[in-house]
Amino acid sequence: MSPQISEQRAASGEPCAIRLRIPDAPLRFHDIVRGDVEFAADTVSDPILVRSTGVPVYNYVVTVDDALMEITHVIRGDDHISNTPKQVAIYQAFGWPVPKFAHLSTILGADRERLSKRHGATSISTFREMGILPEALANYLALLGWGAEDGKTETFTLEELTKEFKLERVTSSPAIFDFDKLHWLNRHYLKLAAPERIVDLAWSYFAAKGLLPATAESTEPIRAWFAKVVALFLPSVDTLEQLPEKASSVFVLDAQRTKADAENAALLESESAQKVLGAFASRVHAVEAVTPELFKAWMNEIRAETGVKGKDLFHPVRIALTGSHSGPEFDKLIPLIEEGSRLPLPHPIPSVRARIEQFAGKA
Repeated sequence: MSPQISEQRAASGEPCAIRLRIPDAPLRFHDIVRGDVEFAADTVSDPILVRSTGVPVYNYVVTVDDALMEITHVIRGDDHISNTPKQVAIYQAFGWPVPKFAHLSTILGADRERLSKRHGATSISTFREMGILPEALANYLALLGWGAEDGKTETFTLEELTKEFKLERVTSSPAIFDFDKLHWLNRHYLKLAAPERIVDLAWSYFAAKGLLPATAESTEPIRAWFAKVVALFLPSVDTLEQLPEKASSVFVLDAQRTKADAENAALLESESAQKVLGAFASRVHAVEAVTPELFKAWMNEIRAETGVKGKDLFHPVRIALTGSHSGPEFDKLIPLIEEGSRLPLPHPIPSVRARIEQFAGKA
């Protein structure tokens, strides 16, 4: 269509779109991640800038907006790379300086499909709810498609990342989101974090399950005791949301559920287990609270008295105290149970004595 006919039809009020004429030459730009990129003119066509409704299109709007704000770098996902030649053409048509572009690779799930909700958490709020520390998430995101110059260092503070990070070191290959790696980093930062901060963050997970009062400021004795619980179980979790389950043996003991477990039942019903638990029960009746020192002395006495030793001696007691075959060392676990049983918690914690009585002679 000749310019004259086009102008006549527009002047008559006929709706029309405004296009940008693309010269018959390749459109080129330098991408910081991908290097020199070239698009043939016919793949770009003559893009519409303003629709016949008078509404400007996305590529036109963002280019004008970025130019007026004097944007120097455009860093975005590689799914936008097809928009870039059109935007470069608009910059050039206006005679504006073209910013530097960096198109980051797509993040994929373990199945090498584009990361989505079906792969798990994909939003900041969800990671926060899981108990992923912000410094762990920031560190991990930086490692998606990027690495330190020495090729080895994987943990960085934000200050260190500011100094180390360079777009030129970002790879153009898709990055795989690895939850195991994120969990490893989170464990690292959980260990480095101030204990008081972790107590504050962890409190809500226990309060939500009715194990602690609603606020961490309820009573100082509860807070001081809970700090010990966190310190004992924190090394064995990946995220803070896992803490209540990991520490559940301190707060509650479901005797019926414990006995319903076939493996537990077989062990508890054995003659040696009943001897051990009976001997332990006879001793625990005589004291107000069990201490690690008392426990150690009793176990030595019970071994000599019953002839039971090794795992046959300790497993029945551990199951009676925690409902599980494994867990923290007794010298750390027993003081927590005993101290917790004397605190005004939403659900009273059964003492060592109460736990043993549920199993001695009743397996």
